[in-house]
Amino acid sequence: MKTIRLLPEWNASRRLAALPAALLLFSCVVQSRYAHPRFAPDGAAAQKRIALSLAGPAEMSAAAQWMYLGMLRDYLAHHSEYLILGGSPVSEAANVSVAAGNPPTLCRQRFGGRSADAVLSSKIEQLQIADDEVQLAVVSTLLSCTDGEPLWRISGASTWAAVDSGLRGATHAYGERYGEPRLVPAYWRMIRALYDELPGPRLSPAEADEKIELDSGAMFRLTH
Repeated sequence: MKTIRLLPEWNASRRLAALPAALLLFSCVVQSRYAHPRFAPDGAAAQKRIALSLAGPAEMSAAAQWMYLGMLRDYLAHHSEYLILGGSPVSEAANVSVAAGNPPTLCRQRFGGRSADAVLSSKIEQLQIADDEVQLAVVSTLLSCTDGEPLWRISGASTWAAVDSGLRGATHAYGERYGEPRLVPAYWRMIRALYDELPGPRLSPAEADEKIELDSGAMFRLTH
């Protein structure tokens, strides 16, 4: 078994450990959620262009980190109206622009002449990989580039089977690209559960065309 240590401040695993494994596979994913009063579903239009950042335990492999970012970017490209800056994490340059900076740095950075309105900052708090299942806990926060205020935050934790027959195509595609196929089902289930709740902006026709251009690098269409 390959194990990445649980960070001490995360308590979800204690609750998860008390549940039978069969129940964990179907347990509720979302643990907590928060939205700033000015970030109601109809008030998200001010944050349209976002950059992505990711933090994880030191023991977490680079492949596992890049795959979470890549899957998240692809998911948001197809399931939200956000303009995702920084390119698809395919090339080394795109990796640096998407993931290496912390949120304040990414807010100051220019992406092809564009700047971010907010940074979607994700932190993988727990990742345990066994032969047949993956236990995952994530906290994700949307931070305003105007004042650094957390606009939206969500956390989730659960355990999933490492093989999912319904995700064979995604598992093959992302496994080939990043080399961590056992993580694909857990990442996909977590990303869908968390970011389906993220309120999205309304785009003008010109911004919709810009989104098409930015999303052209998305690798794989993840469907519900």
